[in-house]
Amino acid sequence: MKTLLIGYGNIAKIHAKYLEAGGKQWDWYDPHVDGGIDYPDNLDCYDSIFILTPERTHYDIHQQLRNSGYEQRIFVEKPAALRWEDFGIFKDSNIFVGLVERYNPAVQTLLKHCDSEKIINVDFSRCCVAEHSSEASLVEDLGIHDLDLFLQITKLAGLEHQKYRAAVSDVKAQLVGNTCVATITGPVIGRFIWSKDTYFKERRIVVRQNDCTFEVDLQEQTVVKHYYHEGKIVSESLYVEKSSPIANEQNAFFCGDAQEDIEQSHDLLLRLIDIEQTVKNNKK
Repeated sequence: MKTLLIGYGNIAKIHAKYLEAGGKQWDWYDPHVDGGIDYPDNLDCYDSIFILTPERTHYDIHQQLRNSGYEQRIFVEKPAALRWEDFGIFKDSNIFVGLVERYNPAVQTLLKHCDSEKIINVDFSRCCVAEHSSEASLVEDLGIHDLDLFLQITKLAGLEHQKYRAAVSDVKAQLVGNTCVATITGPVIGRFIWSKDTYFKERRIVVRQNDCTFEVDLQEQTVVKHYYHEGKIVSESLYVEKSSPIANEQNAFFCGDAQEDIEQSHDLLLRLIDIEQTVKNNKK
């Protein structure tokens, strides 16, 4: 098995490290970085291709690969589509989108223990200093992971499209500098804060049920369950078998695992991008 990485920036180098650790053969191509291969005349020598370029190029490169006759599996780094007219990409059943937090062991533990029918609200925080320049907006860069997890945790992603749209019809956002606060109001309330203005890096989830609360640290891969027992508050650390989300994600990709509900996550993302753009235009 041999893989081609298209793009060789920060995320590509991380993927390359885990490909190497897994004993997989790989090449990389990036016209903006010295040291890679020339673009191959024949892509059929690759069993898979990873699109790891800037966000706004993902769809176009996918289209170029399919139009050239390449039929093998393609890994598309998140987000896979940033325009409504690009949603045709999800008709390709042979793509895999880099929604890496799905493969975070802490998320897997949370999903085993939480009860979607008892959830009242879910809070997400994803904050950091902007270490790497990106053409993507704040919502484009940070939003997709938490929006995807919100739908997975609440099981709203499992609804057929019309019911899903009705359930998450009230989507709002406010922006100040490089900070966005978004809310989704429906059968479950989702609250999100994404920021590149803070010195302290956070990737956290709080799930509040009517019988307990879960605190999840995606960086430390910890899950703590708080509940009452015999009149006392108990804080129980749930077992998480820690591992690399990217290694898990690659394993799922190479094993041919199917990804469900990726279109709905991107639907939510684009609705928030529309709001973000409207806010920016009104400030001009």
